[in-house]
Amino acid sequence: MTVGPGRKRGSKRVLRGVVLAGPSFMAISGLAATVIQIASFDRFTTEGLVTLGFIAAASLLPVAYQLILNGESGESAMAAADLDRARADVERTRNALDGTFAGYRPYRDDRTIVFNIGEDADGDSIEEHHVTEAAEGSIVHWFHLEALNRGPNHNLTWEKIRLLLTRKPDLAHEPQAAVEIRLPGNPPRALVLFAPPKDRVRWSASYRSPGYWDPLRREGYQEFSWAPPAIGLDEESERRSPVRSLTFVFRVPASLGSLLEPQRLPDEVTFEHDDAGLYRYTVRDVAGLPGVGGSAVNPISWSLKLIKREGAA
Repeated sequence: MTVGPGRKRGSKRVLRGVVLAGPSFMAISGLAATVIQIASFDRFTTEGLVTLGFIAAASLLPVAYQLILNGESGESAMAAADLDRARADVERTRNALDGTFAGYRPYRDDRTIVFNIGEDADGDSIEEHHVTEAAEGSIVHWFHLEALNRGPNHNLTWEKIRLLLTRKPDLAHEPQAAVEIRLPGNPPRALVLFAPPKDRVRWSASYRSPGYWDPLRREGYQEFSWAPPAIGLDEESERRSPVRSLTFVFRVPASLGSLLEPQRLPDEVTFEHDDAGLYRYTVRDVAGLPGVGGSAVNPISWSLKLIKREGAA
């Protein structure tokens, strides 16, 4: 069969879009599993179908965006108009996601957060290692991720953080993916979709956080604070946070110095230090932390003091 030049150009254009939008297609590949998850609830709900529709829209719109963006130059005028519409659609979908199930936390999470303290602002980065399990239903298919910062004066953007998601397969050569759907606002936030979803997911997020430790480098002192995320909207349970256990690891380069061992720590927080420049603060039971009225968990904080290496700036 002879393929006309128009069809060849169209196929080539679609292929480029598919390649560039690969992560979105990986998210789409998990939708069938998501349908199974929704159907496995106590009842097949309208809300579940709406959620599925939002996930599908969020996955498909970036694909359309890439296809338009990579249109041939001869169609540039039409592509520009379509691109504006696609951008508007993406923004509306993100706002809808943010206003609906982004507020829900149907999972339990054990996490380790590693703070890599750089010699300068550009060297500051964060690694988050998660083991996420379903708390409602039988499968976890998304996670609400928010990039950590040190407060309102620490401005982060998607361009600055360069988020990288990885997911550890349960079996060798088993295809698994974790794909972000970016949400509006600052600091950067995202719904992380797991394709395929499972009852237990091991995954990691690494990103830059330029300037996070500027006060520590400049003044030799910085107050560290962490606010445990709240449970989901309208959740009827005795949970106080979706985080079950947590370890903070602070990695200090020898060229910068070392951290002074803490004098005082919040209850339920333990400390250990090794010779490799790693300082671990562990909360084995986040629900055991104090809170208002026995429900939400209060933020925890402690002071970090840097002993600068002799000769360090």
